[in-house]
Amino acid sequence: MRLAAAVVELAPNQTRRAHVLYAQAQAELRYSGREVSGALQESVASGMELRSESAELKARATRARERAHELAHEANRLSALAEALVSANQPLQKSVAAAFQEEVERFSVAARGAGEPPEQALLRLKVAIEPALAAAFDRRDDIMIRAVDWFVHAYYPG
Repeated sequence: MRLAAAVVELAPNQTRRAHVLYAQAQAELRYSGREVSGALQESVASGMELRSESAELKARATRARERAHELAHEANRLSALAEALVSANQPLQKSVAAAFQEEVERFSVAARGAGEPPEQALLRLKVAIEPALAAAFDRRDDIMIRAVDWFVHAYYPG
C-alpha cells in the first residue's frame, strides 16, 4: 500500500520511469530463472550421461579383465606344454609336439575370440614359451618358428 501511495505521489515522468524499471526487473528475473532452469536441466542430463558412460566403462573394463585372465590361463598352459616339449625324450616328442600345436592353436583362437590384436597375442605367445625354450637352445628357433606358424594359421583360418 505504501508503495502504491508513493507511486501515485510521484510526478508522471517518475511514474513512467518506475514502471519501466519494474518491468525490467521482472524481465531479468524471468530470464535468469530460465537460465538457472536450463542449466539445471543440462546438469541433470549430463549427470545421467556420465552415469551411463561410467557404467559402460566399468562393464568394458570387467570384460577386458576377464579376457586377460582367460588369456593368461591359456598362456600358462602353453608354457607348461612348451616345457614338456623341450624336456620330452625322443619317442615322446611327437605326441608332445602334437599337444603343443593344439595348445598354440587353442591359444590363438582364444586370443582372437577375446578381441586381442594379433600383434599383442603373438607377443604374449612368445613371452609364454620363451622361458621353456631357453633350455633347448639348439631347437629354440625351430620350435619358435613352428609355434608362430601354427599361431598365424589358427588366428587367420582359411
